[in-house]
Amino acid sequence: MQTFLEVFVSLFAALGFLSLMWILFGKLVAPDARNAPMISVVLGFDGGANLEHTIRSLKWMREAGVPDFSIVIADVALDEEGKQIALRLTEQENGVSYTPITELTAWMSSTLTTK
Repeated sequence: MQTFLEVFVSLFAALGFLSLMWILFGKLVAPDARNAPMISVVLGFDGGANLEHTIRSLKWMREAGVPDFSIVIADVALDEEGKQIALRLTEQENGVSYTPITELTAWMSSTLTTK
């Protein structure tokens, strides 16, 4: 019984140490957005088939500890259904914006100067 307890405690300590190293490594390689704002541009085409999945994936990255970044859906060639999906996503999700591709530069300039 004593040997089993020692093995269990040793494995538990090793697992804790590996978890701590994993967290510290993640902090070391994660991008640092304190000095430079980050923007993720999602290009929208046709019916916007992958928009929702892409936005949810980016939101997951934010929640997982990647420094905060703005998400913008740039309308390259969205049809009416795609535009409706994009506008719905901007209403449902915080930090998600929509702009036509022709106005992307102006959107980025106004967003970066207000932060």
